[in-house]
Amino acid sequence: MSASPATTLWPAFAIRRPLPDLIVLDINMPGMDGFDVLEAIKADPGLVHLPVVMLSASDNPADVTRAYSLRASAYVVKAHDFATFLQQIDALVGFWTLCRVSGKPLRAQGRGL
Repeated sequence: MSASPATTLWPAFAIRRPLPDLIVLDINMPGMDGFDVLEAIKADPGLVHLPVVMLSASDNPADVTRAYSLRASAYVVKAHDFATFLQQIDALVGFWTLCRVSGKPLRAQGRGL
């Protein structure tokens, strides 16, 4: 019998306090893929409030739809050139920094994004 994704994911977050303000996931990761991790995060009452951004090279509409159906906060297709990719990351960090209130994500305070 194998452990569920949520069971295998939780120890990583249990030792990391405080929780992160934002989680960025790629679809293609070793072990659990990004969708499995997203699903586990959103299934956990202690993590469900965390915003999760999928950052992937895939622009496949099925991947985008799946990410949002699993309650991703955003889906960003990685730029092909490194300079533009860095701009994407700067914009992503800037956006989520502006979404923070009193050091906590908006969702943790009961406000939607």
